[in-house]
Amino acid sequence: MGKNNLGSEAAIRHWEDVAAPKRLGAPEDVVGPVLFFASDLSAFVTGQALNVDGGIYYH
Repeated sequence: MGKNNLGSEAAIRHWEDVAAPKRLGAPEDVVGPVLFFASDLSAFVTGQALNVDGGIYYH
């Protein structure tokens, strides 16, 4: 999404508004999921996709 969709203050406010936590994501927001999949806790997980997107979806 990055630079293409965040080119103005209005765009930033829009994406903050449509995100469930009412803020834009930060690199720190993916740490938990990455650690989970990199750890033995996910040893029995196969073929999954986890959307770490703050509830933002495109339609």
